[in-house]
Amino acid sequence: MPFPKPHGTRVDLFNIIDILAIDDTSTIGVQSCGQDYAAHKAKIMECEYTILWLESPDRELWLIGWRKLKVKRGGKAVRWKPRIARFRYINGGIVADE
Repeated sequence: MPFPKPHGTRVDLFNIIDILAIDDTSTIGVQSCGQDYAAHKAKIMECEYTILWLESPDRELWLIGWRKLKVKRGGKAVRWKPRIARFRYINGGIVADE
């Protein structure tokens, strides 16, 4: 079955990247999510390809989680706000800066 869904099957690059941002000096892999930020962060931390991606000094890996937050406490107006984590490979381990 080549196309199980109307637009085919979606597969993340290396199981951790949805979007690639590329310029002449660096490449940024981005995983974007909504409500399940913690699950995506754990997935990135545990994936075998994360270290391979981050070993290069010219590559970065970001997790951007989108959520609605109230503009004012007690108010009704909400805005979409990003929560961003940047992953680094330091001394043989993966570190997430938020």
